[in-house]
Amino acid sequence: MDENKVKKLIEQELNKREAKQRFGRQNVPNHVHDGGESPKIRDLDIDRNPGVIGSVTFSTVGQEYTFRLNMPQTPRMVYCNGIVYDTNRRILTNGIAYLGKGYYLQPDTSSSVVVGDLPYPAATEQPDGSTKNVPIQGSSWLWADKSNGADYKAAVSENHIVSVGFSGTIYARVTVVDFSKDKVVFSVPYLESGYEVIANFLIV
Repeated sequence: MDENKVKKLIEQELNKREAKQRFGRQNVPNHVHDGGESPKIRDLDIDRNPGVIGSVTFSTVGQEYTFRLNMPQTPRMVYCNGIVYDTNRRILTNGIAYLGKGYYLQPDTSSSVVVGDLPYPAATEQPDGSTKNVPIQGSSWLWADKSNGADYKAAVSENHIVSVGFSGTIYARVTVVDFSKDKVVFSVPYLESGYEVIANFLIV
């Protein structure tokens, strides 16, 4: 093929590419301009983070478990539901963590509370004596003991996405202790011998 034909083919391909860039379908969200150079994109037109879901078993006390996410931006919420169990007991648990700045509710009157000036992350002491700053999180649980049909218990807890304990014994505890765009880290500071935590996690 002579040099002129090669040049002509190259020119045709470049023209096709330029036309495609100018007139082809572009993945640009709907927007309006502010009169300057910056577009204003409507909140409804923004493609939000994908959700991540999965079931994880926690069975080792003192272990940290890292969920590697690779999300477009830092996740904001972690939802958890599952069971804490041993041979005879089944404890339903539900928890939630907000991965961002927050504050405690403080007493105001006998029938009201206010947002206080004590911020999260909250310093939470671990069994090894260390203190980790944890984001806002809490949980509730319902205990059923099949060896005693009348044995039911329930409670709520702050500062842990899973926390089951009463009468001075903590049977299971899972705490979000770190997070970023790429990961959420869970610590298992307490897990009574013979117990496991099986939980579904939804991260958005």
